[in-house]
Amino acid sequence: MISLLKPIKYEVIFDKIPEPFRADGAGATDLGPRDILRILENPDMLVPPTADAGTVPNLRFSFKRVLERPAFINLDVVLHLHLRMLIRNTDRLSEPERRFVQNILTHTDFLIFHKLYKSPILVVEADGYAFHANNPRQLERDRMKDAILAKYNIPILRLATNERKPG
Repeated sequence: MISLLKPIKYEVIFDKIPEPFRADGAGATDLGPRDILRILENPDMLVPPTADAGTVPNLRFSFKRVLERPAFINLDVVLHLHLRMLIRNTDRLSEPERRFVQNILTHTDFLIFHKLYKSPILVVEADGYAFHANNPRQLERDRMKDAILAKYNIPILRLATNERKPG
């Protein structure tokens, strides 16, 4: 009990706070206000990872922040859920669709789901420019995923990032 009454010693973390600078030197110091603990948890919020030439920010933390609002208290988000974990009963699918769902590489980018019922609410796909530009094979896989999710009445939202090309 006595240890609970001792003052907490906080480590000075100001020299560890990431700033929004890219490797090419672009960026500036963010004067705030900022949620320092969230930024330390995931510095990619400030400087996107190298995926898609750095144009796609890490959206998981953006979703988490929205879902923390009282209106969405029953919802949560999971990143890269395998499609076979979402579509367990494949009776509605053709044989090519069934193979697609069972492929270990096939996943959703984000799944927003109801915490209590574990029911899917929305699939969100971030279609990065570098991965989807002039790639007919990827576009066909996207169409197949859309069709499969439609058969199970799972809404999908595709966020295209081609509005902001590298360079």
